[in-house]
Amino acid sequence: RAQHAHVEAASAYAAARGVLVVAAMGNSGVDTTNAPVWPADFSRDHANVVAVGASTNADTAANFSNRGVGLNVWAPGWWTLSTMPGGSHNFSSGTSMASPVVAGAAALVIDSGTATSPDRIRDRLVATAAPIGPGPRLDAAAAVGAPGARTVGPLLSVSMSGAESLAHEVEGSLQWTVETDDT
Repeated sequence: RAQHAHVEAASAYAAARGVLVVAAMGNSGVDTTNAPVWPADFSRDHANVVAVGASTNADTAANFSNRGVGLNVWAPGWWTLSTMPGGSHNFSSGTSMASPVVAGAAALVIDSGTATSPDRIRDRLVATAAPIGPGPRLDAAAAVGAPGARTVGPLLSVSMSGAESLAHEVEGSLQWTVETDDT
């Protein structure tokens, strides 16, 4: 842990300035309880650090995602469409894909006024998470006080087929369907 003192100091610096640190747990597929990863496992001692594991589209722990006592919440991080260098898009998997989902939910919590300090934001995200097999899965609607939220106005529906035949890091074919409901 001594070798990570500068990262811990940065976490403390962020805490002193009211900043929530959202940290990816890592992608080695191991339990970090006895072999911590930094900065994610600073969540054990720093209330302003939220450690994020990656879940699949089936609400299970992604096999590559680290887990352990420092993990606070799971978020979608499997086969996630993301921007790539050069302006293209591609699918990626990892706790680094799940962490921005949690960061976005934290911003929504702040905007909703349900919590504003880093420790209370983290507590809110964890307390309102949905219970799934591996542990608490982020529920942004519940975190902002809108469980069962419904979309009002035009709805954009995007569906994908072919993903069930794709394995992590294996090329395949996907078909997209985009529909709108202008009611």
